[in-house]
Amino acid sequence: MRITKDFELRLERLKVSLKVFDDQAIASALGMAKGAFLTRKTRGVWPENEVRLLAQRYPELNIDVNWVSTGESSEAWKAMFTASQGAAAKSTSSGRDAAEALLQEEDAPVTDLTDDEKRLISLFRHCDDESKAWLLQISESVAVKEEHEAPQKDE
Repeated sequence: MRITKDFELRLERLKVSLKVFDDQAIASALGMAKGAFLTRKTRGVWPENEVRLLAQRYPELNIDVNWVSTGESSEAWKAMFTASQGAAAKSTSSGRDAAEALLQEEDAPVTDLTDDEKRLISLFRHCDDESKAWLLQISESVAVKEEHEAPQKDE
């Protein structure tokens, strides 16, 4: 079995793009039998044509084939990163203080990670520096926003 690191990284990026978690879902989306996909995975042969065809047939999925294949952001990803940088630059120091306070909370020890948290950390570690910065900025803005916007109860 020679599953390559490159294949695994591409597979993880495709799973993120399609919002799926298992190889069966990927095989199905690519129009492949599970066995055929697993054979390719074992051999480390990425189904490039199938991924491109999927993106072409279903543009509403917004699959960034370049990102899936190389890990490098396309222009759309770069635009989102630039927009998030602008939003982060406009944030107030109180927003940053709130984010820091959230980071200091000890309500969940690091050893008690959920499966989703473990997956997020694993995917984060595979990102380039630009993507990591973007993800951190988005996470901070969402965490701060949720902290300051308590749900309104109907009375």
